Amino acid sequence: MSLSFTLDQFILTDSLFASLFILVISTLALGALACRPLGLGEALALGVLLSLALLLREGAGILSVLFLLLLGCRIFLSPQGQRLKSCIGAVSVFVPLFLTSQIYQGWNENRTGDRFITTGGQTVYLQGLVDAARRDTLIFSGDTDMDLAARDILADYSFAEVLQILSRLYDEGYQAPALAAMSRGKYMQAWVERPSSMLRMTVGHMRESLAFMTFQPLAAIRDTGFWATGERPWPDYSGLKRNLSDGTGTIILFGFESLERVTGILLTLSFLLTPAVWLVRAFRRRDWNTLLSGPVLVPVALWLFYLGFMIAHAMVHLETRYMAPVLPFSIMIGLLGIQGIYIAVRQRIRGRNAS
Repeated sequence: MSLSFTLDQFILTDSLFASLFILVISTLALGALACRPLGLGEALALGVLLSLALLLREGAGILSVLFLLLLGCRIFLSPQGQRLKSCIGAVSVFVPLFLTSQIYQGWNENRTGDRFITTGGQTVYLQGLVDAARRDTLIFSGDTDMDLAARDILADYSFAEVLQILSRLYDEGYQAPALAAMSRGKYMQAWVERPSSMLRMTVGHMRESLAFMTFQPLAAIRDTGFWATGERPWPDYSGLKRNLSDGTGTIILFGFESLERVTGILLTLSFLLTPAVWLVRAFRRRDWNTLLSGPVLVPVALWLFYLGFMIAHAMVHLETRYMAPVLPFSIMIGLLGIQGIYIAVRQRIRGRNAS
């Protein structure tokens, strides 16, 4: 009943990539909750899944750093005599990923003379720079060919202009691997020289649409229809709002989609606040046993994983579908928070009735 419904109707790298990450995240989290040590076989199997994810999307290599949160929980919650075993397993998770990366880069080097996994960075990093330049034109104030092309072309700061910049650089003789390295280098330079502008760009990518994706059954059906046929079976939320005078059907759809949005926002807020409340409560009470227990450590690790995953994408470019690998865990923790509020309110009511 979330964004995942839409993505899973199609053969997309977004859906396949998400499924692989969800399998690894779930396995590590469940093992930590069960206080089960991470064996070598399980670790290598998880590493193979991450390697498959890398073949779908190069970003898996960077995003895999976030698994240190769950691996740390797995090690800490393992029986004391089994922690060394879990440490070895945690290191082994990254072995297949490293080998796959090196083999893939070696294969590309053999074919092209350049060592790389993909050249998608030429577009991704440049798109982030263009987004930042929308509010700070000094991003492209240098004298490189990329700076010169950007100053000549940028007007609307659109994705079409990103492609025009790359096309011009292709015409000037640059090849894809060189452009990918140039975009990445320029991106890193911008963070050093214009950190406030890059930070503003990152925050600007975190739009309110991220709060709606936890619960959108009607929107999922509408978007699925659009992807399948090219036409929406009914207008999107903004369209429904503009056309409320069209009749009862439009009013009913608008009401249900409004309810969807409210539900999604409540789930997202609960997810964002619940682990923080748990941590603050445990610190205030100095309840270290609760703070260091699996039922608190694992959700907090998943919470940090989600935030890290979102920020990593927002630093370059963020679409709601990119959040599919961590979306189920935000829903789960959000529901835990709502359940906790419900239980607390019910107990208070019972206490008043009893008195």
